[in-house]
Amino acid sequence: MSTDSPEVDMDVTEEEMEYKWKHLRTDGEKKTKRLDLKIEKCIGCELCKIICPVDAIEMGPVAEVATGALERGTVPLIMIDQDKCVFCGLCAIICPEDAFEFEFYEKSIEDLDYPKLEKDPKLFEGTIAVYHLEKCDPSGCKACINICPQECWYIPKDIEEKTGDKIKVKEDDCNYCGACVNACPERLIEVKRKKVKHTEIPDVPWMNAWKEAFEKLIGKRKESDLSRIIEYKKEERPLVKKPPEEIPEIPKECKKLLTEKIEEIEQHLRSREGIKTRHFTEKGEPEKVLNSFLRSKKKLATETDKMTKS
Repeated sequence: MSTDSPEVDMDVTEEEMEYKWKHLRTDGEKKTKRLDLKIEKCIGCELCKIICPVDAIEMGPVAEVATGALERGTVPLIMIDQDKCVFCGLCAIICPEDAFEFEFYEKSIEDLDYPKLEKDPKLFEGTIAVYHLEKCDPSGCKACINICPQECWYIPKDIEEKTGDKIKVKEDDCNYCGACVNACPERLIEVKRKKVKHTEIPDVPWMNAWKEAFEKLIGKRKESDLSRIIEYKKEERPLVKKPPEEIPEIPKECKKLLTEKIEEIEQHLRSREGIKTRHFTEKGEPEKVLNSFLRSKKKLATETDKMTKS
């Protein structure tokens, strides 16, 4: 049984974002667990995030890419926390676009005794609807049209077909993946999945975990056992008023340094790495914000050093 901590080898390019973890066993035999995300294939449908048992996946700027504010393929539509990932392979199983390549000790997802999705003709049974059409601007937005892998969304052209609808969906072709839900900047689309189609789950010790994961995709969650929770009563204490603290005047040297740091942060936020920083800031993850900023600062220092030497 392995006791070594995993070495993380992350290689990121514009065409592909790849996550690799290499584990060394105690017997000295080198084995590899690998999870690759091809960002050109990812549509931001959120199925992998929903099914992940350890909440290792967060959504990226799906709406910004779908509306054309960001160029597709230059930023990932999902972000994977490699420190949380447990290599269960559920994300690779559920992905409708095969955006993940998963290897477990040199075996691909096809070689493993895992349940497989039945993609013909549909992944799910369900319904899809658009609400508050007065907020929809399909001519100027086209986010749902751009992101849909099945090309289900369209703008009605014939008078008989319009019937007051600005945009329509060919539900017979819809997979109910949910990419359009995340792409819509006004959040006007709702997808309800009723059944996920997959092959028989093998009779293995972790078969119940697979069942629970698939049930999460159709909105069913296992209720937590609250019977052992102890009620906590907060002790009430009288409020003590403190005198207002005097705010010291900031020296000129400190003001200058502060201004330089603010300019440095602004420069970072305008960079590609800054997109991740803003995302982590909105999610309230200060450690990831700091790491993102430090990576950008290191990259800028390296580029500046190269320019100076040349």
